[in-house]
Amino acid sequence: MSLPPHWCSICGKDLQSARSLAEHEAGRKHRRRAGLPVRPRRRWAPLTEQELFDGLAAGTYRRVVVCTGAGVSVAAGIPDFRSKGGLFETIRSRFGESFPEVLSRPETLLSRAFVTRHPDAWRDEISPWLATWKQSAARPTPTHRFCRWLHDQGVLVRLYTQNVDGLHTHEDLFTATWAEKVVE
Repeated sequence: MSLPPHWCSICGKDLQSARSLAEHEAGRKHRRRAGLPVRPRRRWAPLTEQELFDGLAAGTYRRVVVCTGAGVSVAAGIPDFRSKGGLFETIRSRFGESFPEVLSRPETLLSRAFVTRHPDAWRDEISPWLATWKQSAARPTPTHRFCRWLHDQGVLVRLYTQNVDGLHTHEDLFTATWAEKVVE
């Protein structure tokens, strides 16, 4: 039996192309397994706020990826999931009697496994309720606007957010090209 054309015999991996095999062989894990010297990782010096803005203005940063979490929306008055009055407390009180597993792990209600186990409840009750949970009175914060500004400057590649409150794609910020960059 012959091996696939882009097989790494050291790591036992089948790579998709000659290029991906070459990149794999240059990687730290592969070089370590092969007993080859490994370059030290490049350490980036921390930036000050001023250095960040100077670099943006000078065009030093051209491909920016942003990751956001609850903090950017808490500033808009939306409680994070775990805070008093947050989503997890509401899930426990609203769905705990019907689905006891959410009393100890409210995030279970938001999982793919839960949807698979309870498709009718998800479709008829939970999904419509979640759609109304978004805080309609909340407005984007300066952080949301800064992320949009990065997009307008042409440097934002993608914005990943754990938030499901819709503030990154709020009507005050919305354009189709902006929404394509936001991954909730």
